[in-house]
Amino acid sequence: MEFKLKFTGSLLLAGMILSGCVNHENQYCHDDSYTVSMYYYLRDEPDFLEQQKLMTDYFAKAEESGKKVAPGAYAHYAMLMSKSGNEGEALKYLEMEKSAYPDSAHYIDFLLTHARQIKKAGSKGAEKKTSVQTDDSRQIKEYRQ
Repeated sequence: MEFKLKFTGSLLLAGMILSGCVNHENQYCHDDSYTVSMYYYLRDEPDFLEQQKLMTDYFAKAEESGKKVAPGAYAHYAMLMSKSGNEGEALKYLEMEKSAYPDSAHYIDFLLTHARQIKKAGSKGAEKKTSVQTDDSRQIKEYRQ
């Protein structure tokens, strides 16, 4: 009886271990365009148009494959659009990120609030920018806690 229990337990354990090795299809579109665009941005390479093209290629490949874009891809593209001065598109893609990944809603809302504060501060003069930056620092500290 004890042998049967150990044998059954060993088979069950082996089955669980081997089932973890099964190749699961990735639910997200995997393409180097997003990775390369992110790499260029983090290396501080300012060719935003090239990075935007990489991202639009990535979005097209994701649509062709019928898979979702990776979390953060829409937000990254929004950031590139914002850096290029296209605020309307940036806001559109931030909203797309929020609807595609509801878990990101709190952070995206924070970014949208931050963008509005900077826009207001820019229209009221340079002296207000300092207070906005102070508010943002406090918000970031509160967000991290």
